[in-house]
Amino acid sequence: MLALPYALATEGYLLGLILMLAAAAGSTTGLYLLSLCSQKMHSRQTSYGAIAEHVLPQFIVVIDLAVSVKCFGVAISYLIVIADQMPEIASFMGWGGMWEARRLWVLVAMLGATPLAALPRL
Repeated sequence: MLALPYALATEGYLLGLILMLAAAAGSTTGLYLLSLCSQKMHSRQTSYGAIAEHVLPQFIVVIDLAVSVKCFGVAISYLIVIADQMPEIASFMGWGGMWEARRLWVLVAMLGATPLAALPRL
């Protein structure tokens, strides 16, 4: 089951809506602060690494590690969603047998994403 519908079902619509709005506000604030830092640096390169290099050069490895862990977590989340949903979709479409295997869909997703991850720029 996906996390957002589950959270709304267990915690209620009001608290769920409040938490979603709080998360959206936090994300928006972070991106706004990132753009302000980029403007103050007079740079078109807007990234946590570029800002950390100017503000806290001694912590650039820590910041890069934090961004890497976050990106890894997002990638794993996508793989979990694909592994949960695609066998059900295959079953609904009438594709039986191997198409209902979770591991197959994880492999297909990784084969599709790996070449994209190796590109220097998307």
